[in-house]
Amino acid sequence: MWFAFDLVDEGRITPAKFVQALRQQMRCRRPIGQLAVEQGMLTMQQVFEILSKQSHSDLPFGELAIEHGYLSRAQVSELVVRQIESMPNLEDILVECGAISRKELKKSLARLRGQIGTFRERQYESVPEQTMTAN
Repeated sequence: MWFAFDLVDEGRITPAKFVQALRQQMRCRRPIGQLAVEQGMLTMQQVFEILSKQSHSDLPFGELAIEHGYLSRAQVSELVVRQIESMPNLEDILVECGAISRKELKKSLARLRGQIGTFRERQYESVPEQTMTAN
């Protein structure tokens, strides 16, 4: 996602298109409860119980599931990873909504990756030799 901020800063996409793409990505995010049922971690009855409790709480679904003993913290972490992995790629959404062409996006990403590589090389140049070989 951070690359999109650079695209906005460079004027390659508009802030409005960036926000539109983020909203689209978030709309496609699958709920933790749904993922937990699919993984056999929760029943639908448990999901509805947590949702009912959530209507009277500021806590997110996963925290309530932990608090009430339905899920462990490790299970919620696994579900969050699955949720993120199941979301559509922001790059694809930017192209699909017409914010940027696939060709321009690839070119910009290659350039940004090159800048990151240069930055990392500079970081290592400032590290004394004995520190780098000690590991």
